[in-house]
Amino acid sequence: MAAFAALGVGAILVVAAVAALAIRHITDDQALREAKQLTRVTALSAVTPDLTNQVLTGDPAALARLDRTVRTRVLRSPVVRVKLWTLDGRIVYSDARPLIGRHFALDPGQRRAVQTGVVAADLSHADEPENVFERGLGKLLEVYLRVRTPDGHPLLYEEYFRFG
Repeated sequence: MAAFAALGVGAILVVAAVAALAIRHITDDQALREAKQLTRVTALSAVTPDLTNQVLTGDPAALARLDRTVRTRVLRSPVVRVKLWTLDGRIVYSDARPLIGRHFALDPGQRRAVQTGVVAADLSHADEPENVFERGLGKLLEVYLRVRTPDGHPLLYEEYFRFG
């Protein structure tokens, strides 16, 4: 009888573990879909209306206008960082101002997002040089997509989300 009870408890534990993993996978997928949707909405409705051609040249007034928009309409929990990149890896805007004007190589996922126009996401790697200001913020999810300036110049729009 004790062996039968032990087998029953073991079976219940296995089923519970499998169910917990399945639920975790489903909730992670749903959170990823929501982060992608939120990035698309904020990029297209909040950021691109204030994205001018002058942002590319570092015009202080254009950057200040974009910065006001990002700080008042985008940087709310769970979003902790915003960056805009040129295709050659130059950051033309970031709410972390010291990054503006710096060059970093785009990773394959970022390049694919710009080329295809599809929203993409990946875990942030705090050890990457372009993520120096995200260190200490915990586990982050990077979500990116292509946006365009009024003259059609493609840029990579990137938001960082708290992973929780």
